[in-house]
Amino acid sequence: MVLIIRDISERKKSELILQQKTKELAELNASKDKFFSIIAHDIKSPFTGFLGLTKIMVEEFHDLSKKEMHDFSISLQKSAENLYSLLENLLEWARMQRGVTELNQKSCNIGNFVRINLEIANEFAKQKDIKIISNIPESIEVNADHQMINTVLRNLISNAIKFTPRGGTIELGTINSSDDAMSSFECIYIKDNGLGMDSLTLGKLFQIDQKISRPGTEGELSTGLGLLLCKEFIEKLDGRIWVESEVGKGSTFYFTLPNNTQLLRV
Repeated sequence: MVLIIRDISERKKSELILQQKTKELAELNASKDKFFSIIAHDIKSPFTGFLGLTKIMVEEFHDLSKKEMHDFSISLQKSAENLYSLLENLLEWARMQRGVTELNQKSCNIGNFVRINLEIANEFAKQKDIKIISNIPESIEVNADHQMINTVLRNLISNAIKFTPRGGTIELGTINSSDDAMSSFECIYIKDNGLGMDSLTLGKLFQIDQKISRPGTEGELSTGLGLLLCKEFIEKLDGRIWVESEVGKGSTFYFTLPNNTQLLRV
């Protein structure tokens, strides 16, 4: 009888490294595909409409009524706002993928950040007669990067407005958890009574390799890129993000951030 013993730990280690590299390469390719998809379609298409409107205004300027000029101006403004928001997200996402986004995590007042973002968003909400209610006290302190939390709030509030019909309501608030594991985190929610999502769409959210392109209630642009940013930023800040939704009944996005208790532990 001959007993042969081989140490295959190095081979297993190499296999694990190879699997990890394969996964990273697949994610990199998915990121690249997402990037070119946005460039090829989600930016090109709006610019086509934008250029079409400007062409009509130039060529038929003397034949257009004041009302028609006003309507064209509103359409151009909405297109410009949507494109700017998309480009802003695209640039931030590209920086994140390149690893040049620096994390500067420190104590900040979440209520103050909510107030600032609502002041900006209220103008867009007024255009759709949407009422925004904030029940987030300005006394809540969280541990977050100021730029990242601004991006998260801007995208989630913008999405809520985008998918809420004219005359709808959006509510922001916090949830107190009795779970000891959650005692060192603050949970913030943004709830709307808009279009809502089915289970298939919900399964595609926050996924880089899934194409989500749903127009808002008044044709606003949507690429899903903003939610990808939110997920990456929240997880980078040691929190998590999730959503509950039902078709025709709206959506509620939740995210957590470490509070001062967690900050003191660190």
